[in-house]
Amino acid sequence: MESTAPISQQFKPSDIFHLHREIVGDYREYIESFINIADPKVRSVVEEAFVKGQLWPEPLLQLNSAFDEAGTVESLGAAGKLHSHCAAIFSGFVFTVTR
Repeated sequence: MESTAPISQQFKPSDIFHLHREIVGDYREYIESFINIADPKVRSVVEEAFVKGQLWPEPLLQLNSAFDEAGTVESLGAAGKLHSHCAAIFSGFVFTVTR
């Protein structure tokens, strides 16, 4: 049974990287399901592009005025709202919360 909780409550902040890997993996499986390359050289180039992640866009971060500032990554990490490693990864970012 699917959860009725808002998506923001279904995933912990530290799960976003897992979620990203899962989405990219699903997309890769979808693309690979209809690619059948007979030429070994061409197949090698395409497989290398898959490994390097060149066949899908980078994650997108956007600003949205419907959110209020929640604090810096450092302050949210110190408060236990983000994983402690986030401060090193996202130094200088500001996170938001819904109004």
